[in-house]
Amino acid sequence: MATFETVSCENWHELHLQIDDYFTHYNDYIFRGQADSDWKLESSLTRAMRNSYPTATLPEMQTLAGHHLNAFKQNIRGRCTLDLNIASEDTLWALGQHFGLFTPFLDWSRSPYVALFFSLFGQCNSSRRALWAICEPDIETLWPLKGSKTGLRTIQPLGHENQRLVNQNGLFLDLPVGKCADDLIKEAEEVEWVTMYKIDFPDSIRGDALSALNNMNINHASLFPDLIGSSLLANFQLEIQPHLETGRTRGFIGER
Repeated sequence: MATFETVSCENWHELHLQIDDYFTHYNDYIFRGQADSDWKLESSLTRAMRNSYPTATLPEMQTLAGHHLNAFKQNIRGRCTLDLNIASEDTLWALGQHFGLFTPFLDWSRSPYVALFFSLFGQCNSSRRALWAICEPDIETLWPLKGSKTGLRTIQPLGHENQRLVNQNGLFLDLPVGKCADDLIKEAEEVEWVTMYKIDFPDSIRGDALSALNNMNINHASLFPDLIGSSLLANFQLEIQPHLETGRTRGFIGER
């Protein structure tokens, strides 16, 4: 199988050094953060179908996905600027992704620290969070069936509907319905380098990580350039103060 590597870090300093060491000079990776290390790399559409149609086969899931997209297309008539007569499936899925539709897309970023930011929000039941990285050129070479229902591919929307995607240096990974990216990696041919990394770290370093990322100007206001982002940043600034005060007491932020 294609090379897959799991790395565990135990404090912010170690995590920061690991990211810089792995990806500063190897800048052809894309990144995704997940709030729980136990979560699979699967799309919201796949999760929804597994919950609602637990016995559905993969062909049945593909049919359901088509019906789902058509329903969305009907529902947005007169409510968006797209010409729905010519809009591609990718364009419609990308628009829906921005507005909460179950889609086959996963959000990724070209910045490991932006992806790391998103890993720090959401319920973490396992007590460990995760940063995933996948070598982007391998997506085309190891899963070459671009546009098929069985291969992986990246999507970079050119529409103007999602300004957040620009600020987040984001792109989408299109996953076959019913499949997980971390399972598909096992089906690809073997290579001599690491196609996919999973870097996990304890939830307990969340405060240190968020404080450091804020100093890099990676926060809600920079990633969500709207009033929602401004409000969330104010909430963060309120909530982080006790952690910062504790850090000042011990003389530094993070354990070394």
